[in-house]
Amino acid sequence: MILASLRSLPVRLWRRPALAGLALLLSLASPLTSAAGERPFGEGLLWRVERADRAPSHVFGTMHTADQQVVALPRAVTDTLDGAESVVLEIVMNEQVRGELTQAMILPEGSNLDAIVGPERFKRVLNTGARYGLPREQLRILKPWALTMFFSLPPSEFQRQAAGGVPLDQVLQDSARNRGTALHAIETPAEQVAILAELSEPEQLALLDAAIDSNPRIESIFEAMKTAYLNRDLNALHRLADEMSEGTDRDLQKLFIERMVDTRNERMVGRIAARLAEGNAFVAVGALHLSGERGILSLLEKQGYRVSRVY
Repeated sequence: MILASLRSLPVRLWRRPALAGLALLLSLASPLTSAAGERPFGEGLLWRVERADRAPSHVFGTMHTADQQVVALPRAVTDTLDGAESVVLEIVMNEQVRGELTQAMILPEGSNLDAIVGPERFKRVLNTGARYGLPREQLRILKPWALTMFFSLPPSEFQRQAAGGVPLDQVLQDSARNRGTALHAIETPAEQVAILAELSEPEQLALLDAAIDSNPRIESIFEAMKTAYLNRDLNALHRLADEMSEGTDRDLQKLFIERMVDTRNERMVGRIAARLAEGNAFVAVGALHLSGERGILSLLEKQGYRVSRVY
């Protein structure tokens, strides 16, 4: 996950001993998401995926946070995870991956954010950054798209991870490693970076503006999203995420949804096919990737899998 790598930014850049890990899932963290409403597979987090010619696997929807209510997994999930022969995550974090993601977020030497965004927008960046305790010199080294992700994180989550909290995806990865279970990544660091980094500069600045506009409400939206997640209500998650897109250019929203959600869903389904063919895989992706006509579960169903809710 892109945001998780921010904790590995060089110590000298940050007032704290190290920058907290920033881990909301890409689609939950964004100021935009796909259209809300009642959606196929709109209720449930753990799903059994099976075909007659292979052993059943499971798909689990995550929320990238270190909040203890989320990290304290229910028995149905831990039993399935413990019994899996492979664990498949959006990205498998290690020092090399963190380094690649971190480097991608930092502006080239000699470049500064204030020169890119202009004085008025940079003033807004500084005001928003103050909510996280981050001064000018720390903020001005990051690329606009990286700040968009950062400002989509509640300050409370920043504080949780600064205090040593471990986000759910890392918990799943650590659990698999501790058991010696095979780990597989769905995406590469370069692919995750490209989702936002390959947008044009005007598009990146528009997304940064949207993230700054919604930031004063990010704590309350996060709490509502957490409640919906714990209630396994993916329909409510999408409705809440839609609230963050109010006032955003619709063409940009459409482009963002295509890159952030729909295209990634198709790529994810294509890449987990090998693990599903092996059988007894535990696949964990952001919860907002599961539901909807173009969600992962619908795409798997169209490929002939029987999908049933476990939890």
